[in-house]
Amino acid sequence: MREPSEDDAAAIAAQLTQRRIVNVRRFATGIAHWVYEAETDDGGLVVVKIGNANQEAELDGAATWSSVLRSLGIPVPDVLSSGTLHGFPFIAMPRLPGEDLGTVYPTLTAQQKTQLAHDICDLQRRVHSLPHAAAFGFAHSLGAASRPTWKHVLLDNIQRSQARIRNAGLLPISVVDPLLERLPRLDSYLDKVEPVAFLDDTTTKNVLVDAGELSGIVDVDWICYGDPLFVVALTRVALLSRGYDTVYTDAWTELLQPSATQRSALGYYCALFCADFLGELGQPFNGNNPQPDVGAVSHLTSLLSQHLQSM
Repeated sequence: MREPSEDDAAAIAAQLTQRRIVNVRRFATGIAHWVYEAETDDGGLVVVKIGNANQEAELDGAATWSSVLRSLGIPVPDVLSSGTLHGFPFIAMPRLPGEDLGTVYPTLTAQQKTQLAHDICDLQRRVHSLPHAAAFGFAHSLGAASRPTWKHVLLDNIQRSQARIRNAGLLPISVVDPLLERLPRLDSYLDKVEPVAFLDDTTTKNVLVDAGELSGIVDVDWICYGDPLFVVALTRVALLSRGYDTVYTDAWTELLQPSATQRSALGYYCALFCADFLGELGQPFNGNNPQPDVGAVSHLTSLLSQHLQSM
């Protein structure tokens, strides 16, 4: 089966706006969906996100969570249209101003990074106010998490990394072994984690920044129920993997005032995401994943070891 294309995005945008589409460009970030910006002949901009045939639930989730999050004052785009075209599920949204945090991060001052951390922490706290789920993990609708414990979510992540690393064949799968060896050290902490709602993918992607200020949050196909430190760790690893400083996540961490045990858990989560990033190397995904190099493997492997040692 073919993949979604610019022509599909143009057709969806034209039907929605009833205007002629003069330009379509694909966003180069994101590895799950095909996301395009379509420009109409009167200068309007529409974002069209298209999935493959088995991603319909995710895009349905985006419509659901857009409504829920907007009710909390989270600056997410409304869903203008959704449906299926040529077997591809899609949603269309207005184009919010700004670019991904990771794109503009090197141009930001330390003060701007710190203010952005305050802003994202405030938005996350609003999401925390949602009712706790009865289970843990990722949910396409309110409370619809399915894993019995938070530890199960971590093990799922590790097993996915193992499978991807094995499939890519770029490095030995044993690189993940230390994660399994160290995990029991956190058992008493993990047993106390509650199924708190949080945005798990507000990292260097999906956080839009315009003129140094937060302008919106995008790509909310699901949220996660569990430990909110999880997304702080993912964001830290995303910064470090690109050779950026961690002023932003350092400020975010301090705002949460973690205990010594929570800091240990944060170090473990960082190591887990290093393995996650290693697992992404060499995977085709949606074509946005760059070809890996030896430097990336070495850098991430070193970061994994460093964060485990920080526990």
